[in-house]
Amino acid sequence: MTGIFKADDIRGKFGTELTIEDAKKIGYAINKYVKDKVIIVAYDNRISSPKLKKALISQLDKTVLDVGQIPTPVFYFIVDVFQKYYGIMVTASHLSKEFNGFKIDKGSWALTYSTGINKIESLSKGYKIKKHLHYNIKANLVNEYYDFILHKIKLKKRLTVAVDGGNGVAGPFLVKALKKLRCKVLELHCNPNSNFPYHVANPLINKNVMDLQQFVKRHKVDIAFALDSDGDRIRVISPKAEILDNEVVISLLAKYILLKKPKSRIVYSSICSDLVKDTVRRYKGVPIMEKVGHSFMKNTAMKKKAEFWAEYAGHFGFKEINYNDDGIYAALKLCELLSKYSEFFDEARVLSKIYLAPPELRIKIKESEKQLIMKKVYSMFKRYKLSRKDGIRVYFSNSSWALIRPSNTEAMLSVRFQAKNKAELKLISRLILKTIKNS
Repeated sequence: MTGIFKADDIRGKFGTELTIEDAKKIGYAINKYVKDKVIIVAYDNRISSPKLKKALISQLDKTVLDVGQIPTPVFYFIVDVFQKYYGIMVTASHLSKEFNGFKIDKGSWALTYSTGINKIESLSKGYKIKKHLHYNIKANLVNEYYDFILHKIKLKKRLTVAVDGGNGVAGPFLVKALKKLRCKVLELHCNPNSNFPYHVANPLINKNVMDLQQFVKRHKVDIAFALDSDGDRIRVISPKAEILDNEVVISLLAKYILLKKPKSRIVYSSICSDLVKDTVRRYKGVPIMEKVGHSFMKNTAMKKKAEFWAEYAGHFGFKEINYNDDGIYAALKLCELLSKYSEFFDEARVLSKIYLAPPELRIKIKESEKQLIMKKVYSMFKRYKLSRKDGIRVYFSNSSWALIRPSNTEAMLSVRFQAKNKAELKLISRLILKTIKNS
């Protein structure tokens, strides 16, 4: 089962990599690992989620607080309410419908492999079939979640907002929140459908937001959002149907936070270009780079008491909501900024041209090849200045670099480049890609 235990969650293809029997083993391990008598359980709208949830809780001899089919941000809110308890969210987040998994939190803290998932993996190997006596209590805290987030948002004017829910569980929640703020909402793929018939609910991949772009071209909107299936990621589309790069969104959010709270700490993911770091410094903030992974980012932000953290993949976490990566709240926050600053999208266009750093390149590989490729990359470029904080970052100069890192969640390599000019960018990208291919 080692392959499904990832850096910051448990995840695999349902039926082959992650089976019902595996879910029972994980439930057995969690039952051993968690000493509390209560565990919170939630799930998304994938076909396999109810089956995995049932298998997992069959091995618990605790009180199960079943909070139902909800987005991950609502799950995070509920686990925050019951600070001392562990919570399990059955989801594979942005991955396609064939996948599923488990996110595990203790109060506000997300478990990583080194802070608990490794122990759950080890305990699962001792699984013995046994009937456990657990008590199910159903609870609904959705209204409390809306109350928690909505009173923090102050719109200066009513907006027209388009939402592509990707047929995931989160679309209706964002739609309802926007309507509560008196926004006009135009809905696309917002009805949950476990077959995800239109596109994979992963807005980081540009082809998955093409539906929303075409929709925006046909309707007059102030802003548009694409959600991933469980609602912890978003992508922003302008009224002109432009896709905003997430590091531009991160930079703008950081700017407006720092204008109100100078000297604040801002945590950002390693795959971002220097735009985020330089913007934070320009507005008198303290930039902190962290390796990719929502649990690493969130935990670092909490430890450092940062005001805001964000990942290139579209996770945004704010201090005022206990650092949870909440795509619903992030969308509302961006609506608030847009209602106050009409120049928002003009600023975004300016920022997008400052650095020559094309979007993240994702290369399919076999899971078993990750270590070998990274060793070859290190061997090839060890004469350069390197950082191994997250994958391998090769510095060709102070402002030119390449980052090669294995994905935490997929059989992929993530590659990003930054260069001073187009000729240098072409040279760096050719060199790195040739090395990966030869590996």
